[in-house]
Amino acid sequence: MRHTRIPWLIPGGLLGAGALACGTGQPGAAHAAHAANATGAASAAALPAGYHIRTDDPKKSAADIRVSAQPTGRLEVNAGTHDQNLGHILYRDADTATGSYTVRTDIDQLGGPEHPEAVGLFIGGRDLAGAGETYGYFIVRGDGQYSIKRRRGDSAATVVPFTASRAVPKADSARHATYRLAVRVGPDSVRFLVGDTPVAAVARTAIPTEGTAGFRINHGLHVIVTPLAFQR
Repeated sequence: MRHTRIPWLIPGGLLGAGALACGTGQPGAAHAAHAANATGAASAAALPAGYHIRTDDPKKSAADIRVSAQPTGRLEVNAGTHDQNLGHILYRDADTATGSYTVRTDIDQLGGPEHPEAVGLFIGGRDLAGAGETYGYFIVRGDGQYSIKRRRGDSAATVVPFTASRAVPKADSARHATYRLAVRVGPDSVRFLVGDTPVAAVARTAIPTEGTAGFRINHGLHVIVTPLAFQR
């Protein structure tokens, strides 16, 4: 049996704060300008019914991100090349949760840039098409590390920095990997799981938890995601 060290429960304060890492967003972005183009100018026909995209860079068009529904109901997402800088969130309004709940998904990474880029879940989304964009997110990457971050308006903060865990699969030489992710929101804490292994926990006050959930996909990644499943 493999054992993964679970960090101590982190109080409402941050472990660290600062600009976003590569592909996790655009620090200091002009969200007012982004609100005018909140979904990156993608037409409704370009996305499966009910889904929305918001790109990190307001100058980038979500129309350049290819999203298609598979017969299984899963979504294939191609965020272009690393140089296109098409990091984004993908979500639908119906995927909302409050109170105590667990949200899960499976993500297959089919390819990516030479250096690891992160993919994962976000929760607690509010004003996702506006200037007050808010959410918390749990991301993993192909070097076997995970991180937890929080976005509020035009800035983002690191709640848990990228941390190695044996529970996070490493990508192979073709940059393929499969991640089974879950976020479990309780009355006082939020726990983060890869497969069935808890890898971290934070105080519920550390990240937003009430609102829309969806996917956080960095630039240059080609993935297949399973629609979110909620246990309330």
